[in-house]
Amino acid sequence: MLLVADSEAAVQALLDELQRNDFDPDWERVDTPAAMRAALARPHWDIILAAYALEHFSASAALTSLRDSGLDLPLLVISDAAEAADMRAALSLGANDCIRLQNLARLTPAVEREVRAAKVRAARTLTEAALREAEAKYRQLVDQLPVGVHVMALDTEGSTLTVSPPLERILGFSVAEWVADPELWRRQIHPEDRDRALAELTRVFTPGAGPAIAEYRMLARDGHDVWIRDETILVRDAGGQPRYLQSVKLDISERRRLEAESQQISDEMARWVKELEQSHREVSLLDEMSRQLQVCDTAEAAYPIIADFVQLLFPAASGALYRLEAGEPDQLLRVAQWGRYAPEEAAFPAEACQALRRGRPVASEPSQAGPTCQHLGAGAGGALCVPLSTQDETLGLLHFRLRRDTAWLNPPEAPRGVLSEAKQRLAQTVAERAALALANLKRRGELEQRAADAGQSEAAPDVLVVGDLTLDSRVFELRVGERTVKPTPVEFELLRFLMRNAGQVYTAEQLLQQVWGYPPGTGSQELVRAHIKNLRAKMEPNPRQPIYLRTKGRFGYGIFAGEPAEPPPPAADA
Repeated sequence: MLLVADSEAAVQALLDELQRNDFDPDWERVDTPAAMRAALARPHWDIILAAYALEHFSASAALTSLRDSGLDLPLLVISDAAEAADMRAALSLGANDCIRLQNLARLTPAVEREVRAAKVRAARTLTEAALREAEAKYRQLVDQLPVGVHVMALDTEGSTLTVSPPLERILGFSVAEWVADPELWRRQIHPEDRDRALAELTRVFTPGAGPAIAEYRMLARDGHDVWIRDETILVRDAGGQPRYLQSVKLDISERRRLEAESQQISDEMARWVKELEQSHREVSLLDEMSRQLQVCDTAEAAYPIIADFVQLLFPAASGALYRLEAGEPDQLLRVAQWGRYAPEEAAFPAEACQALRRGRPVASEPSQAGPTCQHLGAGAGGALCVPLSTQDETLGLLHFRLRRDTAWLNPPEAPRGVLSEAKQRLAQTVAERAALALANLKRRGELEQRAADAGQSEAAPDVLVVGDLTLDSRVFELRVGERTVKPTPVEFELLRFLMRNAGQVYTAEQLLQQVWGYPPGTGSQELVRAHIKNLRAKMEPNPRQPIYLRTKGRFGYGIFAGEPAEPPPPAADA
């Protein structure tokens, strides 16, 4: 209790009255404005009792100091005035009550009442402050959410009654703009989504219908797309009559972006899986083509096999296989064709094909400038020419036709454009395998003709025998004990040379020159090692430890009678 008084007798009378009613207050007395301001700076007071008039202070001055402090404390004026007018004057100053010294019996009830009322006001103030803080936090949270409320009238335009601040932030238009332009919200729906979105909105008028839910794009003020999830309900009054439409619009642009990224990743994964499956299928078809070509006896038997597998590997393309005929000039003759739009050229000069002149595949794209190769007629469109070449000769041409530019010959299902880079690489691989098989068949034919011309002369015996190995030139077979092996023509030449010189060792460079006639320094030693590896796989009981076709030193090869391989030298002591 803060006492504003300068009379010791008056202070003692107040304390005695309170003590008689079981109060034992902590109190302090001030009698000047400065002392009161200092006391109010320590905000631990419950009530102020102020004398009406003091020598250097007054109740009115005390009330002024209390108001300046901002504290909500009850102040009771203590007066010795006897007239009611003086009492009213005291209350007019803003005091909570006025107690006469002649009637101190009212003091204790007044103190109890005003202290209790002050606590109620303090509790209410704290509650209101907490509510204001909670409301501010809620409003801040709502304003930060990407959700806007759009209230529309039930007129023909569906004009806007109001929008919430988040919708202003999402789309960039102010409330005044929404309200002033009834067509604004319809106009800002993306043109591609507008009809669908408005059709969904009309469903709210169906009896018993729930919210109309739609997802569509809206155009923000700066023109960028905003994906919106719209839930619209028809609000009715207590009598069931429609009043207005309330639309809750949620910005789902981020969700749509993540969905698009996820779909893109899924599409890429599906594409990778499809490409992997396609690659596996292509490798299987290439291996099967090579196996079938190995059992062919003539090139004429190999041509339809090549055409069949090319058609399986390139289902969207047409084409033809051409054989190179030496002459003046060299000619390409068609030996097989496939597809619905196979080329008409049955024969043409080799000089007319850029691929043969350059020694590499050449693609011709459909253009006004005309085809790259001269043998392609007008309107031929996209084409690909791939030479059938080995290291030392060109055997023919693999030709792909993608489209025809003539409209009446070009139905919608006809293939267009050019082969992709992956398909062009596949075409080159097919050409390499086909060329290798045709070269082997050609070499076999030459060997058979050479054997026929040689007859039974001792210089070129039909049968060579080295230990368990028997090479029969009449049927181009190698017998290893009771097992028969069919080498390729290139492998046959290598075997015949080594078996004629059994026990001798030749380097890869010597074999390139003496077996196949390569000029010094021009052949690839990798080619020799590849043929050695293939022969060992066919003839050796254990290719990892050969006993017939053996390596001597680092790079020397020779045929031996089948004695066991030399054991490795013993390891040196550690």
